[in-house]
Amino acid sequence: MYEPMLFYTAVPLLLGGSPRNAGRLAAMLYTRHGVTLRWFGKGLHPLAAVYADHRPVSIPLEEANDGAWLRLLLDFAKEQKATGGILCLIPGSAEAEAFLARVAGSLEAHYVILEPPARGEDPLYGLVHSH
Repeated sequence: MYEPMLFYTAVPLLLGGSPRNAGRLAAMLYTRHGVTLRWFGKGLHPLAAVYADHRPVSIPLEEANDGAWLRLLLDFAKEQKATGGILCLIPGSAEAEAFLARVAGSLEAHYVILEPPARGEDPLYGLVHSH
């Protein structure tokens, strides 16, 4: 059974990690909450592949620096604003965690930045059970 609050409001976004782990997390979040995971990661060589709403966007790896990723995340937040959903950033790698630590101040007005989940853990659990 879906968590009603998340089904209607959560927009989870996995930053980094492998395509395999993104697929596992996407399946779990859809099964538990009925939400679709968006994945921004380096999944296709030599491009950093970004999947947002089933639409691939590519950034050449030499351009995939903090500024490029930050712009991409801010653009995504701007596009999603009309939906009124809670944008949830989930770090999927140590590199993504470090990036989020560096740019958190620029993203906190747009995203809830979650802790990276341990294998098999539900990263959205705290959103449902926080009150």
